[in-house]
Amino acid sequence: MYGRRIRRILDERKIKHYLVAQDLKISKGQVNRILNDEIDMRVGQLEYFADLLNIPAWAFFTDKKSPIADLLQAIQQFVREVTPLVEPERDDKHDGSRVVTLLRVAATPDNETYDDDAAPRQYEVPREFHRPRVAGFEVVGDSMSGDGIVSGDVVFTRPPHDEVDAEGEICVCRVDGYRHLKRVFYRRGRVELVSSAPKRRIWKFDPEAHEFQVLGIVTGRVGHVAR
Repeated sequence: MYGRRIRRILDERKIKHYLVAQDLKISKGQVNRILNDEIDMRVGQLEYFADLLNIPAWAFFTDKKSPIADLLQAIQQFVREVTPLVEPERDDKHDGSRVVTLLRVAATPDNETYDDDAAPRQYEVPREFHRPRVAGFEVVGDSMSGDGIVSGDVVFTRPPHDEVDAEGEICVCRVDGYRHLKRVFYRRGRVELVSSAPKRRIWKFDPEAHEFQVLGIVTGRVGHVAR
């Protein structure tokens, strides 16, 4: 079995099991049972771990030429070939620019809520920010002004590879159902979300006590949105 091998790699890279549970949409207990080889891992779950750890799926097997490894490689090849057909990177109606649904993210000194995308709109991603799984967010508030991001800007993100990947980066996070734009740090089992405006606030909390997820790492921004 290969659950224990995956657990060892997760522990070496300090990837929290509760984050894995959130991604797989299963309980933390089920994740632990999978990693203890108490229940069988589904092919889709193994694919997830391979992508998360950035290693080929067959690396989890002692025999790299096993039939299961060959099957997984065939599935990966199929996904690579089919994805461009069902999720095209470009949209001809917009002069080749990728178009995303623009959501809102709160960048405020305090833990404020906001109008949660009552009417989300489409937005063309500038070519320099094109990348797989790009997402766009309209910024509400000025608490990240120290990093040059102000209210009305649009930021673009990529998904994090793992928890460590988000450390120290400006990220769009979901906390208890609301999106926030902050710099993320992990300190002694706690999450710290840091603003960059003058008299910045540090929001500290136990991730086990809140719904917390890093939705994306900011890769770029553009100026105010045209109204």
